This record gives sequence, structure tokens and C-alpha cells, in this order.
Amino acid sequence: MKKDEPLRDVNSITRILNNIFNKKIGVSMLRKIYLTDKYKEQKDEMINDSKMMGTSINTINNNYIINNYGNERIDYITFQNMIEIFKNSGDYIIPKYIKLKHYNKEFPENHNIKYSKNTGCLVKDNDKWIFKNINEFTIFLFNNNLNVLHIYYKENLNNIDNIITDTILKKIIHSKLYELDFNLNNSLFKKNKIKTIIKANLFYSKNEL
Repeated sequence: MKKDEPLRDVNSITRILNNIFNKKIGVSMLRKIYLTDKYKEQKDEMINDSKMMGTSINTINNNYIINNYGNERIDYITFQNMIEIFKNSGDYIIPKYIKLKHYNKEFPENHNIKYSKNTGCLVKDNDKWIFKNINEFTIFLFNNNLNVLHIYYKENLNNIDNIITDTILKKIIHSKLYELDFNLNNSLFKKNKIKTIIKANLFYSKNEL
């Protein structure tokens, strides 16, 4: 190593710190001391930002912020996305929309409903993962998103009718999203479809806390 050249190798730094402290402090502690001092200002700034944004430092370290339930990004959901769901989903319009909104691989910040094999359904609420009874939450999730799609359908009815020309398909979609011809309690397969979507998204990382 040349004189006055900054140290970059962590092992070299550790050896020097060991000499300074006469090996009275463990390696992991020495590294923590060095890294804490080196990145203190950056860490403090991240903590302050996380408090202002209402999230945790661990979430920021994942390079994205997992939104609380009810605060999802929906700007990426296009009119064409909605047309495809209406045309091709049959009785699974609501589950398909839930999957698009909460489990889009390109938008992990919306992955705020997960499943743990140990605790069950977990939902991000107030920057914490809260346990929910999966049967009760499935019904809530269905009704909540049905209401969202009902409003969307009414507001965009003319544009949707101009795109979807099949008369029979129009009537089916209209009966479901305008007349709300859904009954989750009598449609076990719809409920199970939503549960299957939730269970496919496992909660396994401590960093997600």
C-alpha cells in the first residue's frame, strides 16, 4: 500500500484497529465502530428521512418503500390494463385486479399483503406488519376492490363501451361492475382464488419489517 493511500480493504482496517485496541475488542465490534463512524452522517440522514416519510430504516435499505395498505401506487395501472382485465378475467375480475395492484413484480412498493407460514396473513399498516385473519381479510379485500372498480367502471363507462364491442361480454361486465352482481360468500372459488394469490407471496425477510 502506498503512503497516504486511503484504506479500502475491510480486513486491513480490522487488523489496524486490533493493534490499536490490543485485541481487546472482537472483530465484529471493531468493524461496527469503524463503519458507524464512517457512515454516521449518512445513517442519521436516513433515519430522519424515514421518520418524515413514516417508514422504517430497514425498508429504505431495500431501495424502495413498502406502502401501507390503502396507500398503494396506482399510476402505473393503465386504461389498457383495465380493459384486459375486464375482457379476459371472467369471474376473476376482482382477483386479477388485486394481483395487478398488490403483486406487480415491477412495483414491489405495493407488495403490502404477504403470507407467513408461521403467522398467516400479514398486512402493512402504519409502517408495521399486522396479522389478519385471512378469511376475514379476503372478504374485506374483495369488497374494497369491488368498490374501487365499481367507481372506475362508472367513470369510464363510455370509453370502455367504445373499446369492448362484444354485446354479450358488455352485459356480463356491466352486471358485475355496475349492478354489482357478485356474492363472495356464495362463490367459494373466488374467495379461494384471492387466498391463493396471498399465500403465493411469502413473507420471509427480516428486512421487510
